Amino acid sequence: MKRWLRRHGTAVALACGAGLCCAPAGAQTFQKAYGTGITEVSNDTIWLRDCHYASVGYQSPAVGIRQIHALRTDGNGSLIWSRIYLVGGDLGVPSSGYTLVESRDESLLYGAESAFIAGGALGKVAMRVSPAGVPIWLVILSGTPFAPSLAGSPTLGVSIRDSVDDGRVLTVNRLDDIFGFSRVGVLSTVSAAGVFAQTAVYLPAAVSPDRVELDFAEIREAPAFLPPGSPKRDLVVVGNYLDPALGRYSAFAMRTDSTGIVKWSRYYTHPDPDVSLTADGFDFDREGNIVMSGRTGQNVLPGAVPTDLFVAKVDYAVGVPIWSEQVPRFLNGYQAVELTEDRRSVVIAGTVDAGVSAALLVFDTVSGALLRGARYGAFAPGSTNRGNDVAVPPFSGGYLLDGSTTDFGGGLEDDYFVKTLTDLSSGCRESKISPPVTLFEIGSKELPLERVSLPMFENLNVVTTTFGAEFTACFKPRCVGDLNGDGLVDDEDFVIFAGAYNILICPTSPRFDCCPADLNGDGFVDDADFVIFVAAYNALLCP
Repeated sequence: MKRWLRRHGTAVALACGAGLCCAPAGAQTFQKAYGTGITEVSNDTIWLRDCHYASVGYQSPAVGIRQIHALRTDGNGSLIWSRIYLVGGDLGVPSSGYTLVESRDESLLYGAESAFIAGGALGKVAMRVSPAGVPIWLVILSGTPFAPSLAGSPTLGVSIRDSVDDGRVLTVNRLDDIFGFSRVGVLSTVSAAGVFAQTAVYLPAAVSPDRVELDFAEIREAPAFLPPGSPKRDLVVVGNYLDPALGRYSAFAMRTDSTGIVKWSRYYTHPDPDVSLTADGFDFDREGNIVMSGRTGQNVLPGAVPTDLFVAKVDYAVGVPIWSEQVPRFLNGYQAVELTEDRRSVVIAGTVDAGVSAALLVFDTVSGALLRGARYGAFAPGSTNRGNDVAVPPFSGGYLLDGSTTDFGGGLEDDYFVKTLTDLSSGCRESKISPPVTLFEIGSKELPLERVSLPMFENLNVVTTTFGAEFTACFKPRCVGDLNGDGLVDDEDFVIFAGAYNILICPTSPRFDCCPADLNGDGFVDDADFVIFVAAYNALLCP
């Protein structure tokens, strides 16, 4: 093959360290549901290093009762395992999963909440499980479970991350009715082995505590690609802030050092004094700036419901706004923000048409311009589909949306997954949408914070049960050779394949355990794979 490449003037010394050679199976799309005759809802999904997918959410066996539910599928969306986690081993203790990440050892970390109360613990959960979903440890942390952040919104559960440098588990949530405040933000740290380290409560220091609320929605560690000299392991948190003097919610962001000492903290207000903003999730663009999404609408006091998406970018160094915009009749999911691998686009999952359709929107991170959008469902009259989160598999060129559906499956709400191509098509009953985008200038003010330690936690055992069935609405098989998931087999795929060929043996990068450039599945990327690739390349269009 190398002689063929030289003869055609193509450079073969392509770098594989960035993961280019390890794209998951391209152009493989589907819409699927997983569940039983009772309610199952997926709140967060991620792409795993072996090209599988994992999600966490809840099952509701009875009214008012929820249990943490998680599942794992292969790259085709076929169910590998599905588990229910009973906090304290008690079926009657309401619990719910919200976020998950994959650690470097391939174990999974869940951020959840539980009404289990013992020994001063107040209900937020950090849990580590094996790749097979078997519990390793569970810690109950300071926090208040099952209280909505604002009217008409889901509760703000737990955001969870693990530190790149030392494997610490970082979580943020909120705590109600403490130190005279209605609500305060909480940052907790647990060791990689599940040993509690510390909890810090953040109090708005410059205001009267009466009815003041500060929610923490999501935490991320600062990315390693920041410019030279930047602190690499600072932390960024977003959420929302309610000042009773203003009578409205404001989006909130703060940056701390790796121990939680505040470097800056700001809140952001809509130019219309009758409109509130929240921040529910964020990610970093190519320069390390913060792209956040949240909700906006008429002031929630005494109880109006937000109706529109709020998207903004703020400067990482000091938190000053760069751009902000509003998208009507689209409500984002909790922490439903992911950037593409090149960090030039931000993808947001949500719901349109008052819960009828799950949807994805893709924005340009430089200008905030809406690039494309699509809605998914409904398949049946009167059904509902919700988009709660989105995963962006590295170098696959597509997206995975999760949430819930009543369209098909085991009955009531079921976990819902839509795997799309780059253009958002799933091969099954999606439609393009182009909602109007209104740019506006948000106000920004510093919010001095006081940090107080709060040692409240408890280690618990967790019991698991297994269940579940899989239901497929539609499925489009993988197009062999389409390694970037754009529906074509062209020069961009050739670059990926050539890099994998140079490495020869899979896996081709320590970041991943999978190697879809191995087209015949023999563990090598060699001449036999090249024959398959050339045939697909000559055809160009996927069948």
